[in-house]
Amino acid sequence: GLGDVYKRQELMKMKNSGVIDVQAHTYWHALIYCNPQVVDFVRPDLKYGPTDWPALKLGKDALFVSPTMLGCPLYPCRSRMSDAFLFKDDESVRNTCIEYVAQNGGASFFMKKNWRKKLQKFLKNARENWELVVDRERAIYQELTMAKDALESRLGRKTITQICFPWAICGKIAEAMAKKAGYNTAVADIIFGKRAAIKGSNPYRICLLYTSDAADDL
Repeated sequence: GLGDVYKRQELMKMKNSGVIDVQAHTYWHALIYCNPQVVDFVRPDLKYGPTDWPALKLGKDALFVSPTMLGCPLYPCRSRMSDAFLFKDDESVRNTCIEYVAQNGGASFFMKKNWRKKLQKFLKNARENWELVVDRERAIYQELTMAKDALESRLGRKTITQICFPWAICGKIAEAMAKKAGYNTAVADIIFGKRAAIKGSNPYRICLLYTSDAADDL
């Protein structure tokens, strides 16, 4: 669409400026469930940043939790680029919780003192489903190649050779898949204080530097 044309033109201007480089930051910047223990539910007063809503499904038919999914169970999360295995929530239980809230007042449902107990009763028969080792590797590799391909398509040239991992989190699988996908370097891990990468350092572990002031925002 027209918006995509403008984005492509903006990327080209930055890339051709000779001042700004354009590199990858993964395709989805996703958090995934990593534990079957429910920690909360989507509710009207729950405030998440735009990249903090967990992914329910990734790939071409990607689906993320959203503020409109009132009653949706929430589980502990980690970055998709960590070594964590994806815990697949029970879709039928998720939908039951969302539908129950919608049928019982929507946002006003959470004004009731016992709203949490009412939703927790639907979790008793939830099925646990985890991704396999091969699926984890495939999913991470796919996301890294999708990010590379998308940017190179917009820029019209094969220049994406670096990646900065979301939250500077990179597991052993992501590091290996970054090499396989054709990245030459990666920003990963966080260090504090006045330090710098040195000669001979792992090019896939270039640390993201935080000063003491910036650390307060973590």
